[in-house]
Amino acid sequence: MSYSRNKPSSLSRLTQHLDVIRQRFRKTIINSNVAYAALLIIGVVVIGSLGYSLLEGWSLLDSVYATIITITTVGYGDLTPETPAGRVFSIFFTLIAIGVAGYALSTVAVLVIEHQQIRVKQMMEERKMKHIADLNDHIILCGGGYIGKRVAHELYQTDTPFVIIEPDENILRWTLLYLHQDYVAKKLRQFHHLDYVQSDTTEYERQDIAELAEHVGVLYLQEDNTDDAALMRAGIERARGLITTMEDDRDNLFTVLSARQLAKHLNNPRLRIISRLVDEPNKRKLRAAGADAIVSPNVMGGFQIASSLLQPEVAAYWDYILSECEETVRFIELYTDHHPELIGQTVSEIRERYNRIVIAIKRNGNYIHVPDLATVTEKADILIAVGTL
Repeated sequence: MSYSRNKPSSLSRLTQHLDVIRQRFRKTIINSNVAYAALLIIGVVVIGSLGYSLLEGWSLLDSVYATIITITTVGYGDLTPETPAGRVFSIFFTLIAIGVAGYALSTVAVLVIEHQQIRVKQMMEERKMKHIADLNDHIILCGGGYIGKRVAHELYQTDTPFVIIEPDENILRWTLLYLHQDYVAKKLRQFHHLDYVQSDTTEYERQDIAELAEHVGVLYLQEDNTDDAALMRAGIERARGLITTMEDDRDNLFTVLSARQLAKHLNNPRLRIISRLVDEPNKRKLRAAGADAIVSPNVMGGFQIASSLLQPEVAAYWDYILSECEETVRFIELYTDHHPELIGQTVSEIRERYNRIVIAIKRNGNYIHVPDLATVTEKADILIAVGTL
């Protein structure tokens, strides 16, 4: 009795297993071009073998042999159809077989190429993550876009190690392109000269993100820049600074808060956080979240626009050293505690020996503006100078 009760249950389970296998097989066939091509080849072999066997009366071995040499276009000539029906069948079968064989070959070739591309991308990703893991005392840049690419360019020009975190592929691509010297040179020629010659830059713009980043030599994470996990993968525990340049103060605020909490949790109190400010009322919130400095591009842009009118040559020179000058001229801060050789030197001696023009000295919390050439530097001074990097 127990056997009769269990039998339907066993058959039901077997039927279910077979149905699952059938569905998986069907799904695999539908989703796999290789499996589909293999089925086509098998179908062609079966049809060809049956056709030759029935129409020509050949043995199964001879029929399969004739089918294979037809598919592979070898055509030894030792087996040829003799009946009119066999010849007509051979004409149509040869056309179909060659088409199927070409499709199968191209499918396999695509599979091999795709597999190789995936492997190359995996290797590039592993190499990138290893480089990020080796970074120390670097900068994490959260956000690309108009402001982010300018920040990235300045870090790139000054040889400062950094990691870009940007989830949007298009924004990330334009940020990386802004660091590509050949691309920028072509764009500058197009913008600055009125010869109306359009430079072809599609080669760079269509390049894969990973290849573009490796060519430029920049590390990136195409991830959510407000995610704690992304900040940790970027090495926030070893970073000396983090910059947020997103267009929404809420994203900047969330990132600043997360970064400050992670820095405390991971014992990195030296992390300096700089945040972009979009709306002035949010400045207090960003400061409370842990931002060390808050910069408003609107304020800086307004100042530069006014300067372009009031002091055009100063503004023109500033624009020149930022965009066209072959040398990297920048404001530099020098700590005498870090450079003890500067202690006891006069401003004039620093200019002659180190090619640095001191324009201000911060001493005991106060600034000495345009110090006299005979001013002697002291311990704990911070020198604000102009020079080349």
